[in-house]
Amino acid sequence: MIDKCLPFFLITVLLFFSATTHAAKVAGLHSASVMVSDQGDVERQRGLQQALAQVLVKLSGSSSVLVEPQVKQALENPLLYLSQFAYVNDDDGVQRLNAEFDEQAVNDLLLNNSLPLWQAERPSILLWLAIEKANRRQLIGSNSHPQIQAALDRHMQRRGLPYLLPLLDLEDRSLVSVAEVWAGFRDVIRQASIRYSSEATVIARLYPVAGGWRSHWSLLHPDGSSESWDADGSDEASVLAAGIDKLADHLGRVYATHIDNTRRATVTLSVNNISGVEDYAKALAYLESLNFVDRVSVQEVRGANTSFVVRYKGQLEDVRASIDRGKVLKSNNGALLSFEYSTLSYSLIP
Repeated sequence: MIDKCLPFFLITVLLFFSATTHAAKVAGLHSASVMVSDQGDVERQRGLQQALAQVLVKLSGSSSVLVEPQVKQALENPLLYLSQFAYVNDDDGVQRLNAEFDEQAVNDLLLNNSLPLWQAERPSILLWLAIEKANRRQLIGSNSHPQIQAALDRHMQRRGLPYLLPLLDLEDRSLVSVAEVWAGFRDVIRQASIRYSSEATVIARLYPVAGGWRSHWSLLHPDGSSESWDADGSDEASVLAAGIDKLADHLGRVYATHIDNTRRATVTLSVNNISGVEDYAKALAYLESLNFVDRVSVQEVRGANTSFVVRYKGQLEDVRASIDRGKVLKSNNGALLSFEYSTLSYSLIP
């Protein structure tokens, strides 16, 4: 039962950074906001379908998820997945439909059909953006160009991407220039990016062409590899949206989890560096939050080491990759396995 009178505030993406973290926890993944022309039944149905589509793309990390038959069927009846909705007017007087969908129901839609599901813990992105206007090129920093930043915020949130812009202070400007960003000098930009401790670095340049705008983007991965793509649009906002959509799709292919629901197995995780109840609760809560985990139980506690038995869906290599990306447990590569031969050894990160 949905109470239309309940006050509802759309949860936007919350980003939590520290100087040492490489990832950000993203909230609001099951919420969306869409423009509507009225509050009639037909327009509400259209708005809820569009909102659910946004949520599914955001959760899966894939624009192409909308062509899947199971997703098309779900979009025909968005009320099955809805928690609550409300109509609001934004600062410009535009009427919007804010919708929040049931986390378990939407996640199960993806998981039960072996479609990708991206955890809330996502790689932080540092964006070096240069824009050409009136034959002048400028870098976009964290305290400049509010209209461009508003468009970036909107489209990054729409795809569930945590990001930050460089400060462009004296230290940044001593290391990198607008010409080097425009030319995409990757080694220079990697060096300038070290201070931000981001997990992914993006270089983008935008410039006007006849009839619209064009952009070129490069994604620099921590392992030294990179990917590049072009995107076009009728104006600055639309070209940013197109480029960010491709960025999210690239990252989704790397970080989203594909779960094989036909395979279930059990593995033991030996986790050390657990010094008390809070550490134990942190490790347990993290393991239980993982998409592929069915059940977690404690096998043994021995000093600062706790052995967890994890029943999971899919392949073990996907389990290990997902755990490593969360930045909560660190794999003890080469460490002796304890308790039993099938144990994976980890340390809780303080």
